[in-house]
Amino acid sequence: MEVHHAHHKEKHISVGEFIKSAVYGGVDGIITTFNIALSSYGVNAGVGVVIGLGVSSLIADGLAMGIADYLATKSDEEYMKFEMAR
Repeated sequence: MEVHHAHHKEKHISVGEFIKSAVYGGVDGIITTFNIALSSYGVNAGVGVVIGLGVSSLIADGLAMGIADYLATKSDEEYMKFEMAR
């Protein structure tokens, strides 16, 4: 009995990757920002300082998570291409 394997490329919706990144990044950003804001409030910093630290933390966390996710995704793709070629 002869077995034939059809070679086809499956197409998947990639929205899940964006959702995963948003959830992980959002949870990390919320927790970190809350800790920074709460710490600055705890040392009796002014409202402007608390808000400023919170906003700057959101921006920094967003950039850091975005860059980390991009690099992780890129390295995964490169590894898979290397493995497929091997």
